[in-house]
Amino acid sequence: MASTLKVQNIAHTGGTTAMTVDSSGRILQPTKPAFSVSRNGNQSISNNTAEKIQWNQETFDIGSNFDHTTNYYFTAPITGIYQLQYNLRLENLDTAGAYVQIKIKKNSGTTLDTYTIDLNEEFTSDVDFTMATHANIYQLTASDTVYIEYHQSGGAVQTQIQSESIFSGFLIG
Repeated sequence: MASTLKVQNIAHTGGTTAMTVDSSGRILQPTKPAFSVSRNGNQSISNNTAEKIQWNQETFDIGSNFDHTTNYYFTAPITGIYQLQYNLRLENLDTAGAYVQIKIKKNSGTTLDTYTIDLNEEFTSDVDFTMATHANIYQLTASDTVYIEYHQSGGAVQTQIQSESIFSGFLIG
């Protein structure tokens, strides 16, 4: 015996709509945590030190979980599986350096992922620009914070994170 549940909205007892089913059967979740941030201008990067990328411009931030003014990190509002991704445009890389590492870090220290560019192996001279792109899924606990850290080993202080770079993420479930 089959049964059918016919509803248009699913809401919390306090009135907040958690889910809507439109007339075509599409499920909308207007409060599902998601963000996309970028740089308002280039960020100059030092060498031989890890630097947090300062994502200071929001494209959107559903749930207001991204701090784009002070700490430049996303705070998971609930425990779950999240997809996080970044696309960095790196300008003026100095091949006198050994490597560049870009890390997704959690809670001021734990490295979730590392993307490494071997400057001497991949390039024969200084680079006007290159792209570094990474995406993965992570299990986060409520109140975990995640951010992007950049480290260049050696070379001149000339690299910049260009304003076209983005960091984004969303709750899968």
